Amino acid sequence: MQPLSTTKHAGKYFHQPKNYQHAKNRTTVPLVISELPRAVPAFPVCFTISRNKYILSALMGLKPEQNLFVTQEGKWRTSYIPAYLRGHPFYLAESQEGKQVVCVDENSGLITDVGAEPMFGEDGKPTPKMQQIIDFMEKIARERAVTDRACAVLNELGMIEPWEGYGGLYRVSEAKLKDLSGEAFVQLRDTGGLKVMYGQLYSLTQMARLKKLAEEQAEPDLENMEELEIDWDKIKI
Repeated sequence: MQPLSTTKHAGKYFHQPKNYQHAKNRTTVPLVISELPRAVPAFPVCFTISRNKYILSALMGLKPEQNLFVTQEGKWRTSYIPAYLRGHPFYLAESQEGKQVVCVDENSGLITDVGAEPMFGEDGKPTPKMQQIIDFMEKIARERAVTDRACAVLNELGMIEPWEGYGGLYRVSEAKLKDLSGEAFVQLRDTGGLKVMYGQLYSLTQMARLKKLAEEQAEPDLENMEELEIDWDKIKI
């Protein structure tokens, strides 16, 4: 993964992915608050830890490098696809300074020297389609900052606890929720923490779906499957 560069990536082209094979080993995927209304009915939501902070995440599998929502053919098998995955081969990564930067997965096989969509024009500026992707990533970065703040407040209030039985994952403490003071409730309301807290708890109903997929390795539900049809002109969270 390399930072997007007007010099290093000048003359490069990018291709649209044909499936979601790139996500087949993603057991967790970062989420932002605005995704919760669509994420909660689709899969369990949890917290992971990265660089000593809690990250709101989608839970895709029950063991390392397992994504039960990607079929053998690379099709997505639930109703919502996390924004983090939809920009492939472009991603946000955190720099050493803590800033979110747009990066390119140069090993994706989708960055080439010929064909498809050019990344930069002869003037060195991003092409219109490349700029749309950059704008998409920048929107995610802004929402990531808000989401991280909400998670930090939940942590400060002692509302996040290890998820028993799922090493490395964390969840909202229902016991602490019962003792939440009015002042803390207002603090969570004002920072988005309430949305994260209730979204995570409501999403736990999706654990039954995840366990069933793990047990059966079921065939995809073709009626509810979302095909990969990205409209680069309307890409959004």
